[in-house]
Amino acid sequence: IGVQPGSDALPARRPLEAPVKTFPAHPAPIVPPTPAPRAEVPMQTMEPAPSLPPTSFDGPTAANPQVMPEVRAAAVPEAPVMTAPSVPRLSQIPLQSGPAGILVAAQQHLGEVHRAYLAQQQALHQHFLATRAAAMATLAQARSGAAGPRPVLPAAPVMTKPAPVVAPVAPVRTPAPAVEPPVALKPAMKAETPSPRKPSGARQRPDDGSTTLPGPRFSRQDLEHLASFRISERFGPLFGVQDDFPRQVRMPEEPFLLCDRVTGLDAEPASMTTGTIWTETDVVADGWYMHQGHMPAGIMIEAGQADLLLISWLGADFENRGERVYRLLGCELTYHGGLPCIGDLLKFDIHVDGHAKLGAQRMFFFHSDCRIDGEVRLSVREGQAGFFSDAELANSGGVLWDAKTGEHDASARLDAPVVPLAKGTFTKEEIDAFAEGHPVACFGEGFAVTEAHTRTPRIPHGDLQVLERITHLDHRGGPWGRGYLRAEDDITPDDWFFQGHFKDDPCMPGTFMFEVCLSTMAFYLTSMGFTLNRDGWTFRPVQDVPYSLKCRGQCTPSSKRIVYEVFVEEVHDGPIPTLWADVLCTVDGLKAFYARRVGLELVPGWPLDESHPLLDGYVEPKPVARMEDGFPFDYRSLLACAWGKPSEAFGAPYTVFDHVK
Repeated sequence: IGVQPGSDALPARRPLEAPVKTFPAHPAPIVPPTPAPRAEVPMQTMEPAPSLPPTSFDGPTAANPQVMPEVRAAAVPEAPVMTAPSVPRLSQIPLQSGPAGILVAAQQHLGEVHRAYLAQQQALHQHFLATRAAAMATLAQARSGAAGPRPVLPAAPVMTKPAPVVAPVAPVRTPAPAVEPPVALKPAMKAETPSPRKPSGARQRPDDGSTTLPGPRFSRQDLEHLASFRISERFGPLFGVQDDFPRQVRMPEEPFLLCDRVTGLDAEPASMTTGTIWTETDVVADGWYMHQGHMPAGIMIEAGQADLLLISWLGADFENRGERVYRLLGCELTYHGGLPCIGDLLKFDIHVDGHAKLGAQRMFFFHSDCRIDGEVRLSVREGQAGFFSDAELANSGGVLWDAKTGEHDASARLDAPVVPLAKGTFTKEEIDAFAEGHPVACFGEGFAVTEAHTRTPRIPHGDLQVLERITHLDHRGGPWGRGYLRAEDDITPDDWFFQGHFKDDPCMPGTFMFEVCLSTMAFYLTSMGFTLNRDGWTFRPVQDVPYSLKCRGQCTPSSKRIVYEVFVEEVHDGPIPTLWADVLCTVDGLKAFYARRVGLELVPGWPLDESHPLLDGYVEPKPVARMEDGFPFDYRSLLACAWGKPSEAFGAPYTVFDHVK
């Protein structure tokens, strides 16, 4: 500490003596080695490929061996002759009786033809492999310069065409004798064997407008005559035997004659076998049944009424002889794509599928489709109808269903009402006020907002409104405790629906019972307040869901009262308010009509869906502006700005606003 160090004693630093290296600025060029010269090999030319028989060739193809010139060929076997495996003719295959046997035979024949095809393909493939091997051997021999015979290209196999197929002739079947089953259910009944005179497929083709339908045609005037006068004057003298029968199977008279024309009929008259009928119905703006621009759901079913005409043509009254009358027993129906609107043409194809007997009672089974512009809008399946005496109808046991033990989902969704229910009973005047578009006069001040509606949702009015009173409405009532409505209608002999349905056999249509049931469901859904903010909307059945309808009683001029009941199972609020319920019609204490789990929904609608007086006969007096796709901004589009769909006001780009988001 405090001593200054001296550096003299330290050795001096040695100078750096690192080696110095130098590098060229650019690398030396890379020169590839010179390849050794190759011996010239003369070019070889391959002979053309052997010709193969085309797949469509009918006869044998001669062998065409390709041999290299001036070279002795080695011995090879002769070209094989490929004969297609023996294919039994379809007519030689033993047929079972009935369509099932013919189908099995056809499948067996198809299998034999397919096996023959596989064998031919295998032979062709083997020939291809042999040809390729011979060609490769020839090239290898030429390259090596070895002497000797060169391989010969094998000849193509000679193909023979299998024997032509001969269509079978189905054996003639003897119709089975009628068997009387113990119960009146379709699965337990012995259906009569249909006549084999025409293939059933001919009766299943839809009327697409491109083909002429078979059989006679009947105009509206013809149908009115058939509903009221001598049937033989339109069906022909064969039916003169029934002219004096007091009651016959007929089409309804006005107002329930909804069919406008018959465009085709494919059935043997008076044969009581099977058949098909094609009909059309025009949906017009002034139709007595129109409601908010649409045909009601129950009326749409009734429009497919020509099973009556078809079964009459098949000769039902030859056996009924005026002692038995037609009654619908039930069906399963499904709606598709909305209800018919003004200008639609309904095209029905209705098919009688079979018959059965239960003692003296005779029944038949049918199905139908209703198309609009080629699309199915209503399908009816498992249709059943029969012919009954007065005593049998009077002694009917009715529908075997009890609400207390009826099937239902106790955990199903049950949304609360928008407004509280002010009362649980309603008079005819109040129901009529709702049907005429004044809900506040029916349901009370909680519905005052609907007075500002342009077209408030409502039930059909006029003749279609037949309810006299609602005796009970409770959103938590009924045997299921999920909601209940009970309505009544007093029956009199003068009620309009007895007129013309049918001549000399008045009864209320079962399809109209169903329509009134839908009205009671719409009344219930409205009472929950779901229409308050839905101006212009309308009610319709939930689409693409099958509904099973059962008819086991009748309402006639001698009846006194019919009761309509709604047993609520499920209620949905939201974008599309929906009600699911069982409906029951009771006539003088007899359960006459029942439908399980019917769905009714409230969907968007527009005032211009109906015919508007401002547009009746209107013709645009001068040219108007148009969009690129031709959409006109005319008077109708102007009115649509207030009363129509956005797409009707502004064109196709606004279609997305036509529906609920």
